[in-house]
Amino acid sequence: LLSSSTDWVINFPQQSLAYILADAGYDVWLGNIRGNTYSSKHVKYSPKTREFWDFSFNKMDEYDLPAMIDFALNFSGQNELNLIGQSQGTTTSFALLSSKPEYNKKVTLFIGLAPVTPVGYITTAIRYIEPLTKELDILCELVGEDEFLPNDILMKWLSQLVC
Repeated sequence: LLSSSTDWVINFPQQSLAYILADAGYDVWLGNIRGNTYSSKHVKYSPKTREFWDFSFNKMDEYDLPAMIDFALNFSGQNELNLIGQSQGTTTSFALLSSKPEYNKKVTLFIGLAPVTPVGYITTAIRYIEPLTKELDILCELVGEDEFLPNDILMKWLSQLVC
């Protein structure tokens, strides 16, 4: 939920996959899906409005990822590309490649890292959060229920207090 294209370049260059691939001669494109830190621009809505956040997961594989792929292909003049997804990017890619078969010709290799899965199958410590959903609902009302951990004054104050 908090990932962005920054995740691919935040480590030292010799540790960041984007740099490693670029240094090996690959053309590297870093995409951001709606709702993350770098995707807060909209032609009509502000992130402060409910309309900005009125989308569901299926819009990402229906519109966002195809737009990124098509942009990279059109800009580069190539007909196909390799795609690496991580977490939500993996799940979005699976959804796109299964719902729009024409993209199977554009994506010649797909590498899916850490796909998102339903929480019912999680056996790690995060399963202990589920009983706290009522409290989490109250917290969402306090900090906002649209953007997850918005970068605003309240969150900065809270992070300074807690961290």
